[in-house]
Amino acid sequence: MAKASGIHQGLKGKIGGFIYYEINGVTYVRAAPEKKDRKDKLPSTPAQELQQTKFRLARHFLEPIRQLMYFSHQIGIRGARNGYHEGSALLMNLAMVHHDTGLALAPNLALISSGNLTGAKAGAASWKDDDHVEVTWKNNTGSGNAKGRDKALILLYNLEESTPIYIQEGAARSAESQLIPIPDPDEHRGRLHAYLAFSSPLAKGHSLSDSVYLGLV
Repeated sequence: MAKASGIHQGLKGKIGGFIYYEINGVTYVRAAPEKKDRKDKLPSTPAQELQQTKFRLARHFLEPIRQLMYFSHQIGIRGARNGYHEGSALLMNLAMVHHDTGLALAPNLALISSGNLTGAKAGAASWKDDDHVEVTWKNNTGSGNAKGRDKALILLYNLEESTPIYIQEGAARSAESQLIPIPDPDEHRGRLHAYLAFSSPLAKGHSLSDSVYLGLV
């Protein structure tokens, strides 16, 4: 993988023996893989099978929140690496657990946001009424690099239905709460994994905190 030369910037897809693709507005190029006959393929090793399982579990969790990952893992952006790549790596390294039935993903260990901003204090999530979930936290302005104007990032994720409900830049840290309307609440009650983080704008992009898992609501 390499950055494409000036005349090739903007190209996309397979051209000749190369594949062109764009990440963060920059065109990269890599050699197209050679096709191999099925009979020439070696069987996967146990380590390879484990890694493939991790990729499948991570992709199943992350695909519905792909756009959020681009925003919430900005600390991982460098070269051709974007926030989705960072989120996937963290998920595979931190949130995979072994059970008698095999490898599984533990939602309580997932980081849906990462960075150096001071995170949430005493976060909690509960149903405010029949149609709204309220997420609350303590105003820890002044702790580390926390500021009162930092914005809440909240994800309510029904993994059984692959349905995310999120607010990317919500209430200020100083507000201490965010009310979130829930469409079709009867389908989600007791099935929403809740996460809370904060973001702060920079000259370019945003600074994010590590997310905090708030449990099922």
